Amino acid sequence: MKTILAILSVVGLLGFGATYYVSHTAVEAAPSVAVAKVEQPRRAAKASKKADRRARPDSIVVTGTVKPEEVVEVGAQVNGMIVAVGSDAADPSKPLDQGSIVRKGAVLAQIDPTIYKAQVDFAEASLTKARADLQQLLTRCGQMKQEWQRAQSLLPQKAIANTDYDLADANCKVAVENVGSGRATVQQCEASLQVAKTYLSYTVITSPIDGVILDRRVNVGQIVCATFNVPGLFLVAKDLRRTQVWASVDEADIGQIHPGLPVQFTIDAYPGEVFAGKVSHIRLNPVTTQDRTTYTVIVATDNSRDMLPYLTAKLRFDVPKTPGPKALDLDNVAER
Repeated sequence: MKTILAILSVVGLLGFGATYYVSHTAVEAAPSVAVAKVEQPRRAAKASKKADRRARPDSIVVTGTVKPEEVVEVGAQVNGMIVAVGSDAADPSKPLDQGSIVRKGAVLAQIDPTIYKAQVDFAEASLTKARADLQQLLTRCGQMKQEWQRAQSLLPQKAIANTDYDLADANCKVAVENVGSGRATVQQCEASLQVAKTYLSYTVITSPIDGVILDRRVNVGQIVCATFNVPGLFLVAKDLRRTQVWASVDEADIGQIHPGLPVQFTIDAYPGEVFAGKVSHIRLNPVTTQDRTTYTVIVATDNSRDMLPYLTAKLRFDVPKTPGPKALDLDNVAER
């Protein structure tokens, strides 16, 4: 009986051990591998280009600025102190200011003319003296010519010494040259007088065009200088009824813009309103900032709404919808 129990125990242990060994030493399943068809490089490039092919947009949206069609910056041509500012035509009791309407030739400001009047007086006196000196030279020249003629008549008769004859000849020639110099001095004084009068006229600053004053940058008592790096004293717009919108268009889109292209734009100051215009021209000089190149496109529009100048506008160029460029078929190129 004990022998039978021992045999059964050994058999049970052997079975248990076999089960344990099989469960812990079984071979793991092989990992799954995804198999994909590898395309040739040229075919892959062709498929990529076909996927990227798309139509161009039918509108280009940019921002711009409303500007008057013509603006003139009026500055000073001489130095001095502003002693007066022109009067407003609508109300002569008020000085010119922003929004004042001016006519061509209207006085905008007056520079102190004291020094320039003195320069005119000095030039006039110099001219008077030069003319008087010229008259004396003419009289002297006439006298020398008479002496020269007398010497010529006496020489054949040996009634004049050769030295006196030569002296009369030289005096006559010098007198003629002095007259020419006197005439040149008169012309120089006349030119100096003209310059002085011109400078005096510059003390009165006038409007070069009919228009509206957009900005006045000068007051009575202010010293002004006639240099290029000094901003103008007045900013005058010719006609606010004709305005333009200046927009910056990226170089990638400028090829679709051309003169006459219709444009629609909106302005935040006039919500709900849509304005229309047409491309007037494209400036050929691009602007490059931080590796970005843009071109200035000018849109002409009618300012029937009395839009204020220098407002920001959002423009939409209605360009015709055209397909993009076809992708290059590298397979066909290789076969050819």
